[in-house]
Amino acid sequence: MNHPSIFYGLNRLKAKTPPSLAAAAGADPKAKAYGIYYIGTEARVTDGYSDYGFSFWIYSGILSHPVIAYVAASYDFGSDETEPRCMLCFEVGGDIYFGHHGRVQRALGSINEHLTTSVRGLAEIINKKESVDLNTFLQRGGFEFLLGPTKKNEELGASVIQELDKQITLETIEELATCPGKGMEAMNALIYASNNAARLGLDPEQIRKAKEKYEENLFGNGGAFGLW
Repeated sequence: MNHPSIFYGLNRLKAKTPPSLAAAAGADPKAKAYGIYYIGTEARVTDGYSDYGFSFWIYSGILSHPVIAYVAASYDFGSDETEPRCMLCFEVGGDIYFGHHGRVQRALGSINEHLTTSVRGLAEIINKKESVDLNTFLQRGGFEFLLGPTKKNEELGASVIQELDKQITLETIEELATCPGKGMEAMNALIYASNNAARLGLDPEQIRKAKEKYEENLFGNGGAFGLW
């Protein structure tokens, strides 16, 4: 499922959307694409019309994964101190993109326009006062910083990571070694790859060299890189 005209102007990653991510993030099952970002101490998912929180445990695992970490370390997807300048965009059954937050939001609104033609209509979607029970609240990351992830979120997050793991290659590791970003995601991704090298079918020595190269680039050169 590719929609090149809709995603024109966004940056495409080499990785593909993990099939289980939509359920893990709680995206609308009818959405053709969805975006994730972080704002106000909360991980968020949006289809361009509905926007709500989901598990930070799952979110952070995605951004620190080797196939995502290069862009996560280099671009601002939001933090406790800053509003997001960029957003990750996942095409259902297709590609992963990223770009300026507003541009991704417009692309999502376009590709998911069918969501506004349901029986409810756009006005009802916008004004909907959804009641969320305690279990749903916890699944969406409520009090996760105190209680940790729910068992279901642990299972969903593990499925997403396993699907992303299948896409890791030596080229992925080599790209991380040259990552110019100052975020910790790239370092976390290299540590993850090192700790799981045998399971991932990677050469531990090559990962060690990549990690050393990244550390030299980050600290030796000041890690300065101003993107977006």
